[in-house]
Amino acid sequence: INLSCWFFSLSIIWLKFLFNISKSLSVLTSGTLVSKFPSPIDVDANIKLLMDLKNLEENRIAIEIEINNNKEVFEFDKVAKQSNGSVLLTSGKTVLMATVVSEFDNPVSEDFTPLTVQYIEKTYAAAKFAGGFMKREGKSSDFETLTSRVIDRSLRPLFPKGYKNEVQVMITVLQSDGENMPDILAGIGASSALMCSTIPWNGPIATVRVGRVNNSIVINPTRDQIEESDLEMV
Repeated sequence: INLSCWFFSLSIIWLKFLFNISKSLSVLTSGTLVSKFPSPIDVDANIKLLMDLKNLEENRIAIEIEINNNKEVFEFDKVAKQSNGSVLLTSGKTVLMATVVSEFDNPVSEDFTPLTVQYIEKTYAAAKFAGGFMKREGKSSDFETLTSRVIDRSLRPLFPKGYKNEVQVMITVLQSDGENMPDILAGIGASSALMCSTIPWNGPIATVRVGRVNNSIVINPTRDQIEESDLEMV
């Protein structure tokens, strides 16, 4: 009796497995899943997709400047398209994203501009993961807090008097090459994002670090140059 029950249960499981396979095959052959994406042999759809991507790349707004033999690339509204303004800033192999948003239809009753600036560094930007006893990212470091305050104090006076709508400026370091300092790029990125946004702001601003190596002034020194410098001024 036990053996018969065991064979019966095995037969039920096998029939259920065959039914699921046949159902999956019918869904695939009906085209409900495949229709969402162009087929490898659907030449027209694939060509249209490639042309759309090419047009998106050609229509992007990008500006390149060179400072101290180092190229900086500003790509506007390439990412975070739902924000009021965004910029992807690249210097060397250091990449950061700056975005700004404002709530235009809900001004605060207090007599000040509710501005929030947050500069964020994550370990993944340096190709590392949090390990050891703490497996997660902790709170903002002192360096992140101070960088956020420097940017806040630079941006706040340039908002028009009486502007009471909440504004948030978020600067996230996406990649760090260990040489180009991202805190200087953060101020430039925040200013660029505000300038290309619809938020009223009487900018721009610029941030720069000045060092002195072997009695020579260096603009935006690298980390190695900062260690050798006897002057560091932002």
